[in-house]
Amino acid sequence: MTNQYQRGFTLIETMISMLLGLIILGGTITAYQMISDLREQRDAYYQLQDELMYIHRELSSTVKVAKSVEIKDKGDSLLLNSYPVDDKIECPSFDDGSDYITWMEVGGDNNDRTFKCKAGDERKGLNILPLHSEGNASEEEGAEERAGISSISFECPSYESCGPDEKLKSVVAIVDYYDRKCDPDNKSCKKKTLNFHLSTRNPEG
Repeated sequence: MTNQYQRGFTLIETMISMLLGLIILGGTITAYQMISDLREQRDAYYQLQDELMYIHRELSSTVKVAKSVEIKDKGDSLLLNSYPVDDKIECPSFDDGSDYITWMEVGGDNNDRTFKCKAGDERKGLNILPLHSEGNASEEEGAEERAGISSISFECPSYESCGPDEKLKSVVAIVDYYDRKCDPDNKSCKKKTLNFHLSTRNPEG
């Protein structure tokens, strides 16, 4: 009768196998983290696009039907005046019109920043668009990462007469934003600007 010997793994073979397994596991975890970061950046970018499109659409539609516009609060808000008829100008999602409405950016912390449309009549309430968070505190003390809309302001077009409380037929909306999370102190982190030129349909003047 012949004896059969069974040979197992040596210690060196076991250690090599464990090392290769750890390398594969590390690569898998790194790839997963990269995919998660890309997905997060993509979602933030899509959210930013949605906000920019919403702001342009709603500003454009309300300015278009206004009789005139006025830039207030050193460019931080825009007052829209309605025609003196039954069909008044109105904030998005509100059925009742008003003699005037005001678009304004409302400050707040990183978790509570809004772009607001306020009707002339307080009873009609507020229409609020929550803005994507500017950023979260980074690991470095005092540093901050930014993403999303940074500020919204209004200015008079170069061809308009722009005195104090001047009633205008058109206005330029200026939206400053970061299209990715980055540290503003980093030279590669640059704020971008998008200008919307908005005009009323008022045939007068």
